[in-house]
Amino acid sequence: RNDAGEWVTFVNDPNALYQVPVMKIAGLDYGKYTAKIMAVYNDVFNHTTTEASYELYLDAIRIYDPTGNLDETANNAYVADDEAWPTYVELRNNVISASGYTVTENEDGTVTVTGKLKNGAVFIDCNDKAELADYVSYGPNNELYLAKNQAVAFTVTDADIADIQLGIKVANGGSVTYKINGDSYTVETTTDMYYSIKDYAKDGKTVVIENVSGGILSLTNIKVTHTTAPDDPSGISLLSMDAESVGYALMSLRAPVVEDVPETTVPEETEPEETAPETSEPEKTEPEETKPDKDAEKLEKELKKALEKAAKEAEKLAKELQKAADKAAKALFKLLGNWF
Repeated sequence: RNDAGEWVTFVNDPNALYQVPVMKIAGLDYGKYTAKIMAVYNDVFNHTTTEASYELYLDAIRIYDPTGNLDETANNAYVADDEAWPTYVELRNNVISASGYTVTENEDGTVTVTGKLKNGAVFIDCNDKAELADYVSYGPNNELYLAKNQAVAFTVTDADIADIQLGIKVANGGSVTYKINGDSYTVETTTDMYYSIKDYAKDGKTVVIENVSGGILSLTNIKVTHTTAPDDPSGISLLSMDAESVGYALMSLRAPVVEDVPETTVPEETEPEETAPETSEPEKTEPEETKPDKDAEKLEKELKKALEKAAKEAEKLAKELQKAADKAAKALFKLLGNWF
């Protein structure tokens, strides 16, 4: 509503969010289910006019792991595509409290992190320098939002892995450039898409994802597929961070430390000297401001020479024209004398 209490439709509102997952139900037994979606009344929808109305858009319903191990043919196909036995971990609900670790700043610009191994991911705010922070979401559930200069870091601990994928999209339209362990990528879709990050996350390596351009980068699920059925299909212990991993994530997002350069090696900037050089110098040069006068004098001499050359050639041409005119006159008199 505007200040007058009237409902106003904003076209292409930069603060609008698109394709927001509003509900997720997991852990159901395999079987047949009916999903019923309906709009219900709420006071927030009250209008000042009787003709006003709302439009409800349902984008999609996504079914996760639709067959499990019940269909051998389908499961074999999933194994061939590295898509079998998927485990989904909602990133937003697995962000560790920043108070779980103690970060000490060292004089050389590095950090020392202390704390026990914890399941989950850490949220990092890089507006000033990379620091652990508690994640505060002002948007819907089921998504972790990263604004510019915000990052999240995690380590995948499962060893029996076929692929590791991350759900990424733009929350508010447009495009967002982000970095994964320093490599830049751009996403331009508001549809939740899974991208493989196995090369960054395999062998227990720490993955650091940072929004570097602006807009809102939405991260949904970590999806891990397996080569055999996992012991813990819930994925509760799939993500973890220890003190070493936290320190790596923080240092990878901080600007490199530049050592102080001794003042004697830095040339002092001074204005050009306008006084005449000392007599002890082997060669004297005129001050910079006299150069324009020399250039003008040189140009004047060249112009004078050119005019003198042009005048001589014009005089020569005039003489040749006079000779030609005299010759023509004599010929004409001779012709007239023959006639008379």
